[in-house]
Amino acid sequence: MNLTEKETNMLVSYLKTKKLCFRAENFVISKLLFEKMVSFLKEHFKKKKTLSVSEFKEHFSLSRKYAIPVLELFDSLGYTQRSGKERIAGKNLE
Repeated sequence: MNLTEKETNMLVSYLKTKKLCFRAENFVISKLLFEKMVSFLKEHFKKKKTLSVSEFKEHFSLSRKYAIPVLELFDSLGYTQRSGKERIAGKNLE
């Protein structure tokens, strides 16, 4: 993973304050943002059965380049499950 000086300093800051970071592809997600994303998933799946990449990226103002690896992280953690081009709630999303 190649990080800029700014990204390295940010990562070190998170580690020093013991804020957990999650790695998705070549970037990290702060614990706070991760928790906000999980909360969004919980609320979304209470209303709808599926989540599209577009819905996720628009809600968090992400480009597709970042939205897909984040969703793949949630798939691997069991918060979501890929079903065709969309996601459904995973077994770990309570």
